[in-house]
Amino acid sequence: MKTFKAYLAGPIAGLLYEEACDWRDEAQKLLPGCIECYSPMRGKEFLKEVSYISTQSYEEHNLASAHGIMGRDHYDVRTADVVLMYLLGAKRVSIGSVMEAAWCYTYRIPLIVVMEGDKNPHHHVMFNEIPVYRATTLAEGCSLACHLLLP
Repeated sequence: MKTFKAYLAGPIAGLLYEEACDWRDEAQKLLPGCIECYSPMRGKEFLKEVSYISTQSYEEHNLASAHGIMGRDHYDVRTADVVLMYLLGAKRVSIGSVMEAAWCYTYRIPLIVVMEGDKNPHHHVMFNEIPVYRATTLAEGCSLACHLLLP
């Protein structure tokens, strides 16, 4: 069976390592094995040791340097079959996630956004036009990804 790539986008800065990873781990459990999940947190286990993840880069770590973050995240979005973006409960706008959404729009990568309605800080006239699908739960977002990618 063919495998598909799902990039798991969502806020990271300002969160604890576990907060940035929990929903991504859950998505991986909800999606079948033929949909491979790519997390921007992979290879960044050192962040378990920081209190909150910075909005700045960690230049001493290649994957967490400014160049490393931009390069790999852009590649992951550009080569994804679908992007699942989890914004539920966001406290502030995630600039990285907004950039990833714009890349989806540019490359015509289907974007599924999981977020509440107009109470989310990402609720904006331009951002609202990008997603192919919207969901209000992670399970619903994962289900949409399956229906989009699988026969």
